[in-house]
Amino acid sequence: MSFEGAAISFGATVISLAFASLVFAQWLGRRRPYQLAWSLGLGLYAVAAFTQFLAEAYGWSVTVYKVYYLFAAPLVAVLGIGSVLLIHRRAGIGFALYTAAIFVGFAAAVAGATVNTMHSPPRFRSPGRRYLTACGFSRRYSRSPEVSP
Repeated sequence: MSFEGAAISFGATVISLAFASLVFAQWLGRRRPYQLAWSLGLGLYAVAAFTQFLAEAYGWSVTVYKVYYLFAAPLVAVLGIGSVLLIHRRAGIGFALYTAAIFVGFAAAVAGATVNTMHSPPRFRSPGRRYLTACGFSRRYSRSPEVSP
């Protein structure tokens, strides 16, 4: 959990939302089913990246953890649906139905699951001034006030 991790996750959210909106605009113009699937997959990635941003900025909670799993797990399958639809429409529809059925069961399992918070990752600690100074960085880059040179 760091500022850098939160910034990268937020940047991934913004970029994936931009791509999702571009692909969705293409779908509105052409009405190709693979473009709809790809825009949905990119939208799922944006939500997953945003939950990761929340976790990096504020720490993992049970709700953020479950939302992350609900949106991150199926995004590869949804992108795959778009690829299969591009190659063979009938097979893509079958794969989409199969993925939807699996997702309903997965969503029910995640909603009812208990999360063991005893094994959550510890908070990120800054390496401290001595380490940064030894690596050639000046003291102004250190965020760890507890260590003095």
